Amino acid sequence: MKKYIEIANRIYQEKYSNAEFLILAGSIIRGEGTMTSDLDIVVIYEKIDCAFRESFIYEGIMVEVFAHDLSTAKYFMHTVDFNNGAPIIATMITEGIVIPKKIGLSDELKRIAEEFISKGPNEANINKINSMRYSITNLIDDLIDSKNRYEQIATGCRLYEEVAELYFSANRIWNGKAKSIVRVMKKHDHEFAERYNDSFDLLFKNGDDSMAVEISEEVLNLVGGYLFNGYRLVAKPEWRIV
Repeated sequence: MKKYIEIANRIYQEKYSNAEFLILAGSIIRGEGTMTSDLDIVVIYEKIDCAFRESFIYEGIMVEVFAHDLSTAKYFMHTVDFNNGAPIIATMITEGIVIPKKIGLSDELKRIAEEFISKGPNEANINKINSMRYSITNLIDDLIDSKNRYEQIATGCRLYEEVAELYFSANRIWNGKAKSIVRVMKKHDHEFAERYNDSFDLLFKNGDDSMAVEISEEVLNLVGGYLFNGYRLVAKPEWRIV
């Protein structure tokens, strides 16, 4: 940890010394980093023309930077992250380490991010839930009817993410994305997260879809089960070319 804090301090001095502070975040801060983990850094300015994101390699380490001032950070939390159901910026701010030192603005930003996360996402509307149910219903059918391992793996990959998204929505908790899915699940229900991982592990390793189908059905049943017969989706009248 000390090594990465020192690197972040050098990055601050060499590239962002005109910023108020930066926040070192990501897997390394959570103690989950590996030799190839990148550094996630939120850079906070007093005032910035527009938020930006940039990537570079520093001393052989990949670095991802998310630059904001207070108002743009709040915008990304309450619009981009809120609409995606995943508090990416807010999580980096709350979990991260302030560099070079805490100031009033950093305390205020952490308070705002903590409040945002604690409120949780809005309850998903019925149209969104039904859309997810319909998609998962079709994916399960495709998985069971897979003609070969290529189809099975491709379908399983989509099912893994879509069932997880429905699980998060049904329980009204913030989404996990990609590699963070099981980590976020564990915070809510450790036993379920382990079963979820084991179910898809069996599918991808051995081609056995039974547990993946079973746990997908378990999540579907939280919101009414399979949906195909009677599902109807109406396009907007203006969606036409004449």
